Amino acid sequence: MFRTYEPARDRLVAVKAFRLDLTPEQARALADELQRVADASLDHPSIVMTLGAGIEGTVAYAASEYVAAESLDVALRHYAPASLETVLPFMTQIAGAIDFARTAGIGHGALHPRDVFVTPDEARATGFGVVQALEKIGARAPVRRPYTAPERVEAGGWDVRADVYSLGAIAFELITARRPVGADIGGLGATGGPHAAAVAAVLSRALADDPAARFPTALAFVAAFEAASRGEGPTGVVAAVPAAVETGVAPVAPEEPELHDEPDIGEERDTGVEEIQLREAEIEREAERPSSAAPSLFDLDLDGGTEDVIPGVQHTGFPHEAERRLDASVEPVEPIEPIEPIEPAAPPPRPRPRPVLLPVALTLLLGLFVGFLAGYLVGSGDRAPVAAPERGAAATATGPKAEVASQPRANPPARAAAGQTAAAP
Repeated sequence: MFRTYEPARDRLVAVKAFRLDLTPEQARALADELQRVADASLDHPSIVMTLGAGIEGTVAYAASEYVAAESLDVALRHYAPASLETVLPFMTQIAGAIDFARTAGIGHGALHPRDVFVTPDEARATGFGVVQALEKIGARAPVRRPYTAPERVEAGGWDVRADVYSLGAIAFELITARRPVGADIGGLGATGGPHAAAVAAVLSRALADDPAARFPTALAFVAAFEAASRGEGPTGVVAAVPAAVETGVAPVAPEEPELHDEPDIGEERDTGVEEIQLREAEIEREAERPSSAAPSLFDLDLDGGTEDVIPGVQHTGFPHEAERRLDASVEPVEPIEPIEPIEPAAPPPRPRPRPVLLPVALTLLLGLFVGFLAGYLVGSGDRAPVAAPERGAAATATGPKAEVASQPRANPPARAAAGQTAAAP
């Protein structure tokens, strides 16, 4: 059993995949039978309605309403044994669901505490029509002792009294916190009330091995149970489906399924299915919704177990919701005088695109200027300055060298000798 999301209707949907040892033809036939259950539109406050069915490969699947609530098999561990006043409203709701579905030719056949989801105010059952669909294609439906009726265990024909047996077994476990073993249930203990013997007799009749000895309808069983708890005698047979009158919705009665005596497929076993926990975001979403919206998962233990929801599968056969119509009388309106056509407003001027090249050019020029300036400064720093002649030093110099430099330069010796020769007589 798995949870998926239906975007078209913004809701969570419970999907059960039937992984069985079936041929492709049998898998297709199973999907068609499950779709027949969806077409019956079992719209009842205590029934988790099947929305549609389909097939992926050789795996048939059925989609149903998703309800966030605790299953009864978990609640039994905390609240059983319970008083008769606590058990009676629960039994009344489930009995109404059983008889209501039977008017459409659909039974349960394998009712188990795991198929019932409870809140402080209501109880809802899921899995109607699954056993009939499996039997219709020749597959062996699951047997879930001690809740399954003996005629179902023996693979014989069964009717609403098989569901009466299952309801009696669940009621006994709620009252005593013990599972029944046939019709010999013994005492009920302190929770049986002052008329425990009468209540035990009613439960024993509901758990009779012979279907003919049981109550004809589930509501007849509940009426006898209530009368016994008050110390009153039986009040007779109760109408099968008072809930149809209360809800104002009658189910569509499809053809009664035919039971085939074909060989069983696979061995009989009760595998159990682990429920999937909501993710954190979806738990917060469900917490905002009313508590009556409770997980409506098909939790039947089928031969071969179940598999994950097939990704990308579109659920077919979902019932179409009735369209809402508004009936209102509207007075005719006087025609309005024509007026001059209004010229459409001129579109706003398109903003001029900003030039793209101008910022680029300015940036380039600025870069060139900065580069030129930097190069000039670097080149000026590398050039060495020229030293001026030290004239003052020459003027103020003293010593022998200075005196020699200040004397007039003498004639060379050759010229002096020549002068002397010329002067001699």
